Amino acid sequence: MQKGIYLTVLFIYLIILPINIFSQELPHSIKTEIEYLESVDQIKYLGKLCWELREQSMDIAVICGEYACAIADSLGYTKELAQISNYLGVIYLHYDYNSRKAIPYFHAALELGIQIQDTIQIAFAYNNLGDAFYLTRNIPLALEYSKNSLDYFKSVNYAAGIAYSYVNIGLAHRAEKKYKLSCEYFNKAIVIRDSIGDKNGIASATMEIARNYYEKGNLEASLRYFEESLCLHKEIDNKTFIAISLNGIGKVLYKKGEFFEALKKFDEAYKYNLLRNHKNGMIQNHLGRALVYSKTNGIDLGLKELNNALKLSKELGMSSGILDCYQAYTEFYKNAGNLESSIKSFEKYVFVYDSILSIQQSESLDEMQHRLSMSIALNKVNIEYQIKKKETIILLFLTLTLMIVGIAFFYKYKVNKKLNKKLNKINESKDKLFSIISHDLKSPFNSIYGFSELLLKEIEKGKLDRIKRYGDVISQMSKESIKLINNISNWSRSESGLLKLNIEKIDLNDLFDQIYFFYSIPAQKKNVNLSISICSDFYIYADKETIRTIISNLISNAIKFTPEEGEIIVSAYKNGTDVTIEVQDSGIGISKSDLERIFKIKDNYSTLGTNDEKGTGLGLIICKEFTELHDGNIKVESVPGKGSKFIVKIPQNFIK
Repeated sequence: MQKGIYLTVLFIYLIILPINIFSQELPHSIKTEIEYLESVDQIKYLGKLCWELREQSMDIAVICGEYACAIADSLGYTKELAQISNYLGVIYLHYDYNSRKAIPYFHAALELGIQIQDTIQIAFAYNNLGDAFYLTRNIPLALEYSKNSLDYFKSVNYAAGIAYSYVNIGLAHRAEKKYKLSCEYFNKAIVIRDSIGDKNGIASATMEIARNYYEKGNLEASLRYFEESLCLHKEIDNKTFIAISLNGIGKVLYKKGEFFEALKKFDEAYKYNLLRNHKNGMIQNHLGRALVYSKTNGIDLGLKELNNALKLSKELGMSSGILDCYQAYTEFYKNAGNLESSIKSFEKYVFVYDSILSIQQSESLDEMQHRLSMSIALNKVNIEYQIKKKETIILLFLTLTLMIVGIAFFYKYKVNKKLNKKLNKINESKDKLFSIISHDLKSPFNSIYGFSELLLKEIEKGKLDRIKRYGDVISQMSKESIKLINNISNWSRSESGLLKLNIEKIDLNDLFDQIYFFYSIPAQKKNVNLSISICSDFYIYADKETIRTIISNLISNAIKFTPEEGEIIVSAYKNGTDVTIEVQDSGIGISKSDLERIFKIKDNYSTLGTNDEKGTGLGLIICKEFTELHDGNIKVESVPGKGSKFIVKIPQNFIK
């Protein structure tokens, strides 16, 4: 019975992923060692070698594991078969970087564990599945399986397993950008590992906390934890994680602008990864060095590093690695001042990201189908067994089967609904962006082209008044186009997650003076009185460029919708621990129905100004997103015909 189930689970996968178990012979020394052992001892010995050799010699580890599985399957040693299936899955996942090969082994281990009610193997199979789907960036499945593993480990009070589950749950929450919750799980894992003396586990959880702070943008805290992780891993001589810690320190130093020190860390990490043949680590080292070169005029060297990283990612079939490469290309070309190449790289990033989303949806459906087929296979065995007993038990079992199928279909519906909602949101954003680029951006450029043709003709005729008028029009159209391009760029970076906040101390008086200088001219041209009211020595801690963008967009909108002889008042004041910035105008105001639409991209809200100025509606959306990035909020008060007041509230001392 055991053999039949194991082969049922793996059969389809082995056709798709041809694995010839006996394509290589066991090394002679191992053959000699097991020659006179009993079968069960052979299985245990080969299984132990499979796990112990996974880092030193993956190929031999796999051969040992497959031989052990073949012996265990033929003799019906289900417990050992489940355990070694988990071993092989981990090796394919973390050392061969092949989740498609790994997942069938985890499924087999899960099915076998359920059959013999081995809670530990069930828990490890769920934990490993969570790990696999985290690496493929399918976070909903990763979180679900990790929570399942936690329940099973807790049911038998298996401390080390509970810590594993906590770490995987923390990783999934970090991918959801729930950093506080993620850190709570990592710290729970550290407490458990400290109680059982697991130094390696403490070091790895410490490293994950460092990554949390890095993603949040808290570079000092991230550097402190990465250095602590490095010391801990050096104490236990874990070379793979020493390399990861060094790479993390390099990334922090790069963000801090300490480029040559960062390069040293990436080089040191690469030596460790080369020693362990840790290819995923090598990819990250190549990317880190490339970005350093982009900041130190080493463009050719940087491109070589990027190309090496992309080539290695493609060889490994790592979609997540390819995604990281195109993200790095985007930043590299931006640093180098090559915006055209940066945009093209970002388009490739979006394409790969969309492909990953499609794969994730397919994975979710495959998992549902696997669960259903596994349930049917197990149910068939149980039905045959139960027929020999009582009809009442058979009826009970059939009822349970229907419930399982119903739950499976319900879960499938929920997963599809969630994925479709996410895809619809992405499509709405894309449609809006394409609409702006294809229509609103094309229009001013057409006008610029047309008026430039007229300007050339008037120059030939020497008509200075018309030359000046057409020149003014071209100048205004160019400014509007630049503003629109900046808004599209800012919104795109915010939506894609590429926008990183640089928190610094900002002198609001100085910032408002700069903004006033820029917008006083268009206000005067429209005969609108623009005034700014702010107390002296006013400082905040925030990202200067995003705050400038918020205020600039609000003032620009106010000028647009305020008629001649109107007034715009910009003010800022402290409100407890918050800062409130207000932009009030005496313009045309906003209707109640439009107030509900102005911050929603899907509504495509945009109206003409008092002098028929055009817009896209993107400026207010950027204001809202940038304000929320600072844990703040924006609201508007307006009376049609009397004007509008936009109120932005953010913490005075923002901490990422």
